[in-house]
Amino acid sequence: MKRLLTYLIFVLLFASALAPESLGQVELFGGYSYLKLNGEGSNSQNLNGWEAGVSAHLIGPLALEADYSNHYGSSPTTATVVPEFTELYGPRFEMFRFPRIAPFVHGLFGAAHGIQYFNLGAGCKVGEPCPLGRTTENGFAMAFGGGLNIKATHHIWIRAFQVDYLRSAFNNSSQNDVRVSAGLVLRFGKW
Repeated sequence: MKRLLTYLIFVLLFASALAPESLGQVELFGGYSYLKLNGEGSNSQNLNGWEAGVSAHLIGPLALEADYSNHYGSSPTTATVVPEFTELYGPRFEMFRFPRIAPFVHGLFGAAHGIQYFNLGAGCKVGEPCPLGRTTENGFAMAFGGGLNIKATHHIWIRAFQVDYLRSAFNNSSQNDVRVSAGLVLRFGKW
């Protein structure tokens, strides 16, 4: 959590320094996140977690975004690595600006920290639990998607939904997952 707070503060300060004062629009997002983990074959799992992000508008519809998420659970198969924590960065485009709604799209790139569970014992008997071991791995990740923010007050907006295709690569294999999020957005600056 300390690492996440440090990243958010750094990105916020960096984004504020880059954006001209007249265009210094900053958004902070935090909320619930659902990850549909697509394992091998019919082994898939639904994971719950959180997502947080910050974006700084630079010129017109273009913004820079930093996105962090964490999901909790384990894979039903030992062949799948669960992308537990992701940190992604990239451009964001607010396609249209209406007074009360703001749809956006983004392309984010970065890293994923994953966990894989494996059986420690050989020849486990049917009906008896096998002891599990755990290994962690870091890999490349990217997310493409978009969402819709709806105005509640001048500075508080609601992210009605955000849907991302999340691709992560561990051990020279890749996973194609779907992440859906919703939550609150705080907007600072002159909108």
